[in-house]
Order: sequence, then C-alpha cells, then structure tokens
Amino acid sequence: MSDEIEIKMAMDKNGNQFYTKSHIDAIDGFENYYNDLIDVGNSLSDFQENYVSDTGWRTYDVHPALKKDILYSSSGFKCGIRQIVQYHGNKSPLKMVDRKMIRFNIRGFEHDTQIAQLPRGFMKNTQVFWARGGNGYKPIMVQVLSDGKVIPRLMTDDVNKAPSNNWIYGQFEWTE
Repeated sequence: MSDEIEIKMAMDKNGNQFYTKSHIDAIDGFENYYNDLIDVGNSLSDFQENYVSDTGWRTYDVHPALKKDILYSSSGFKCGIRQIVQYHGNKSPLKMVDRKMIRFNIRGFEHDTQIAQLPRGFMKNTQVFWARGGNGYKPIMVQVLSDGKVIPRLMTDDVNKAPSNNWIYGQFEWTE
C-alpha cells in the first residue's frame, strides 16, 4: 500500500482539467459536523452567560478635596473597580476564581491619609501595591484595606513635599 495521495481532477470535453464545485448540503455528513459546531457554540455561549460574571468598570468615591481623573485626561483611564468571577467544576458547590481590579487616577493627596472608599464587601483581604508617583518621587505604597479604605504611604524622603505634586496613576489586579 502506498503512502501517496492520488488526486483526480475532472476534465471537460476538450481534456482540460478543472476543479469541481459543490453545494455545502451535497457533502455527505456535513450536517452532523455543522450541528456539532452549533452545539459547541451554544455551550460556550451558555458557559459565558451562566458561569462568568463581570461587573464592568464602576467608579468609586474619592475624597472631595482631591483631583480625580485628570491625569492623562485625553488618553488615559478613570478611577474604577472591576470584578470578574469565573465559576468552574461540575459538583455542587461550584468552585470559583474571583479576579478584582482597581484603577487609580488621583492627584493632590497627603501621606498616610485616606484618599478613597471602595464599596463595602469589594475587598476580602487587604492588598498592597507599589505605584509610581510624581517625577523625582520614590515609589508610593498604596494600601487597599479590607474595609475598603485606600491609603497611600509616601517614602520618608517624600513625606514633606507639596500634596499638589502627589499623584497615583495605575491599574492593579489580584485574585481572591
């Protein structure tokens, strides 16, 4: 038995070879393949609809004395939080992966002072991030406490600098 594939081409009445053409319904067994594709598509759609929850970006409260959403105003993002929960498994209760995100676009704060309040229940555990601040500043430690308070902590060299120069612009993500 040969491993070669033989391809036969149709010929017209003058002996010229041509490719044949067929309607999709004329291919034997294609309807089963097509129905399987529809089933897979419907299953994926059902999975996303029933097993993935996404809040989209929602705003949060920032201290009224601060400047919110002014950095990179023409091309950047605004302050926001987002939660995406993915459920998996086939036993009850379903397992879940809970991804949370926060965006900061805040200017004018002081060291170790609450700058924002997230909705209660958004945070399960305290999270700490290192963010870039203004030019010539050392990194800023941002604490997002389990009660929703957001508190920046400046490094010792930057504590006494003018609050108007203190800013945080960044996005952070974690899994709970």
